[in-house]
Amino acid sequence: MEQYPSKKNEIVISKVLNLIHEYDMFSKCDNVLVGLSGGSDSMCMLDVLYKLKDELEIKLIVAHVNHLIRGVESDEDEKFVRNYCAEKNLPFYSTKVDAIKYSKKEKLSLEDAARILRYSYLKEVSIDKNAIIAVAHHMDDQAETILQNFMRGSGTSGLSGMSPVNKNIIRPLLNCSKQEINDYIDVHKIPFRIDRTNLDLNALRNRLRHRLFPELR
Repeated sequence: MEQYPSKKNEIVISKVLNLIHEYDMFSKCDNVLVGLSGGSDSMCMLDVLYKLKDELEIKLIVAHVNHLIRGVESDEDEKFVRNYCAEKNLPFYSTKVDAIKYSKKEKLSLEDAARILRYSYLKEVSIDKNAIIAVAHHMDDQAETILQNFMRGSGTSGLSGMSPVNKNIIRPLLNCSKQEINDYIDVHKIPFRIDRTNLDLNALRNRLRHRLFPELR
């Protein structure tokens, strides 16, 4: 495996590899479908799995969902990940979904609507390609999820948070902090897109992330 000059790099690689082995996430020759938004988290996950693919003997496939929420910016996200995967010679699949229309029709928050549509497409591709789905949730996402569930009156199952493995879905970054991911991105100079909807304080998760969690820290 490639040698990394900084301990900040080794932390993410080591944590991902340890979690993969602890939960037996892959078998040899597995197809792994990477859900790639183009943001820093998913780009980090793809880079790590790309570096480990030969050692793990897995084949990577990439899928992107354009939610059409941010107009031209959403189209640019799709173009960015498509071009990045072409450079890496990775099979790439994408779709466009109208998350705003779906949220209104089903009376859901935009965040919930986008998530349902995203996972629906990932599941569709994973079935077609006989692949495991890899998503880029990390340790900070886990904390936000648990607190959000608590505030919504969740039972003990919700307070346990997300599992590293849930049926056909794996979360290789779940033991990594957002700061560790940012450090990895910076050192490796990995390009990524910024989603301005993550700054919208109308969404509960964003209020937790940008207001409550900094106070708790």
